[in-house]
Amino acid sequence: MARARQILGDPRTVEVLISLAVAGGAALFLLPALGRDGLWDPWESHYAEVARRIVVDNDWIVLRWHEENFYSKPAFLFWIVALSIKALGVNDLAVRLPVALFAIGGVVAVYHYVRLSFGRLEAIAAAACLATMPLFVLIARQNITDMPFVVAMTVGMLGMLHRIHHDGRWSVVAALLSYACFGVATLSKGLLGFALPGAVMLVYLIVTWRWNLLKRLVILPGILVFLVVTLPWYVAITINQGTAFAYEFFYLHHLARVGGGVHGERGTFEYFIGQGGYAILPWLAMAPAAVGSFIARALRKEDIWDSGTSRHLLVAVWVIVSLAVFTIARTKFHHYVFPALPALAVAIGVWLPRAIRKGLSMFEKILVGCGSVLAVLVVRDLAVDPNRFVRLFTYAYERPLPQVSGMAATVVIACIASLAGGGLIALGRTRRLRLAGAGATFLTAVGLALVLMHHMMPRIALDIGQAESFAIWDNRDPQPEDRFYNWKMNWRGEIYQSRDTIVKVSRLDQLRALLARPGRLFLITTSERFRQLDLEAERIRGTRLEQLNEHDYRYIMSLWDGPVLEPRPAASYLDSLPPGSVPIHATMGEGMIEFAGYRVEERSVALGDAFFVTLYWRALQRINTRYLVFIHGEQPLAGEMMRFTGNHVTGEGFFSPERWEVGRLFADTFSVCVDYGNPPGGYRLYAGLYKDKDRLEVDDSSLHDGHNRFRLGKVEVVQ
Repeated sequence: MARARQILGDPRTVEVLISLAVAGGAALFLLPALGRDGLWDPWESHYAEVARRIVVDNDWIVLRWHEENFYSKPAFLFWIVALSIKALGVNDLAVRLPVALFAIGGVVAVYHYVRLSFGRLEAIAAAACLATMPLFVLIARQNITDMPFVVAMTVGMLGMLHRIHHDGRWSVVAALLSYACFGVATLSKGLLGFALPGAVMLVYLIVTWRWNLLKRLVILPGILVFLVVTLPWYVAITINQGTAFAYEFFYLHHLARVGGGVHGERGTFEYFIGQGGYAILPWLAMAPAAVGSFIARALRKEDIWDSGTSRHLLVAVWVIVSLAVFTIARTKFHHYVFPALPALAVAIGVWLPRAIRKGLSMFEKILVGCGSVLAVLVVRDLAVDPNRFVRLFTYAYERPLPQVSGMAATVVIACIASLAGGGLIALGRTRRLRLAGAGATFLTAVGLALVLMHHMMPRIALDIGQAESFAIWDNRDPQPEDRFYNWKMNWRGEIYQSRDTIVKVSRLDQLRALLARPGRLFLITTSERFRQLDLEAERIRGTRLEQLNEHDYRYIMSLWDGPVLEPRPAASYLDSLPPGSVPIHATMGEGMIEFAGYRVEERSVALGDAFFVTLYWRALQRINTRYLVFIHGEQPLAGEMMRFTGNHVTGEGFFSPERWEVGRLFADTFSVCVDYGNPPGGYRLYAGLYKDKDRLEVDDSSLHDGHNRFRLGKVEVVQ
């Protein structure tokens, strides 16, 4: 017993036990049911397939996905996921576990370094704050590159902070470890791995004008460590793939995103204020006061050289530069706010114990009030659309997502609790009241995070991933002769879930050829494309497909196990335009083709639905070129042209123009899908012929819109 008391009385033992408790608490919080929900499309399933291919191909240098090389991200995430797959097999837990372990390690690292630089209570508060921020929790359960990048960068930044303000051998080791971590960050996300922390340190040195600190940063040995970690893969992949890798990785996914804008969204300084508010709720009320108090302390010139002040200033610069870098970049994704979260957690964690002990200055109270106003505005948005949480870490924000029951009420309750907590911290006259406010905020954060992890994410996963549909196929007594296809879909999950055995089908001639073969045929597509697929299948074979999903989620698995069809349809030649069609009688290509008329079956169509269009053509001369049909539905809105399309090969792909009989009227019937993401309203329809990028000219300019397109009237798209 005495020996146990002696061991527990050793400060080093106490620190080890507390660190283990922090790690255990983070693990108990983040790991349960980690592999329960299917991988989310497109990023999680895309990256999982790249990692799986590493194991299959046993190639750890050249990353691959499906039939192409994968150049958009560096290798680190895929290496650790591949190692997990080798150990645990190909399953969702194995794919997500490395990221979750990085998240746990990040929480422990924040505790460790904040304790060394600021104190134990501050360290516990910072770790608790980070572990319960919504975006941190959500990304901790996602197989994407951001968690390894941010955790590695965070450890590197905290190590630099420790080195700047501490002497001794261990601070040098911490600095060298920082350079190694920047190397890991660069292997996780690319040039940002060193550019972002480099920008933070540069701004810090400019603000403080303490250039003598460069001597303490062991720059030359550190650069050597960084290069040893980073260069081998970059050199190997560049030698192996040459300019193809360099162009896509360095230009398209770095320079173009910063300067020209690639995918993503656009916005100015306010963009990440909103996203950051969603990301850190309910800690938002405290964030302005924490960062603002650090800056105010640094503005007192006589204190700028003080060790404690400069530590606070570095944290504030870290927050501001992290947000500023991504604000400057033209390409913006919601999760680009993520690198600022650890710095915000450190700022709040360091500020909070002092606020509880001593109370707040008037300046800090005003900032808590400003943070509370921001929290109300953020919760107003979240109450209208709680899926803003999900869009923090997903792609293609226009995708329709289900409204999860109870989420609006949850965020309102979280707002009320966080406002109460912030109010007690700001206005509480006693330490006990201020402590109660901090406790209320922490419990609110824990509760909100649990709801997000175990209520919202499982429900959304059914619509944003394909695991449920593939499980249906697994339960249908799979046979070796079963065939598996996806219809007009490229959401990545179909490749991973099928272990790269699925075949994409996007043309009607392919579909008819598949239906002409005996045996079971499984087809997966999105809900809006299923309507189009079902209509075409019914037109081809007379009956519709069997939908296998019991629920109406985003992805639909269907089955065709009917009689064998003729592989090619009969040519649809007519003697004259049928009743109900609109005559045009315009010639194209200097009298080569006549566009005789058209028929649009429906003039009102629901968003995500499909409708039939029939175009009537007549070859006036022998045609030697395979022209394709394009259909445009266009609506001007807020200075932009909203468009859906329906390009195809005529006659189900079997009767392209070079097969038409001269002088005979040919009917080309096909479906057009109005994809989600198009706003409701009236869309003007246009049609024409093209090859490559050139449209076939219309001979009489009065019969087209000036762009070699025929007007087909309007279609009203409704919700």
